[in-house]
Amino acid sequence: MRLTEKQIQYGFYYFFPDDEHSKSVVEVAEYNGEKELTINCTQLNQSYKPKDKKRILNEWIEFLNEHPDAFTKLGFGTRMPQELFEAVCQQTNLVDLDIKWGAYSDLSKINTSDSFMQL
Repeated sequence: MRLTEKQIQYGFYYFFPDDEHSKSVVEVAEYNGEKELTINCTQLNQSYKPKDKKRILNEWIEFLNEHPDAFTKLGFGTRMPQELFEAVCQQTNLVDLDIKWGAYSDLSKINTSDSFMQL
């Protein structure tokens, strides 16, 4: 992987609005079969009730566990809890996984198959 001049100047995670990005979603209902996706299902604002925040997270965990070949590239721009991390580790076709941050007590479930290129 090579950094662009903009990434060197502004940082790797700096958001450049003109650059191409994966679709970003909060809820499973927003997913339309894309192989590349950014999921932001935690740290939701106050417009979401606590029970909805929990439902959204649990729906993603269930979806990822039930559809292990759904994605080739996943990004997470919000905190990823251990349960979500373990569900992501079930993805068998992942080539690229981008996790902004999280706290993990166990990383052993990550799939590092030959096709996996970038973490």
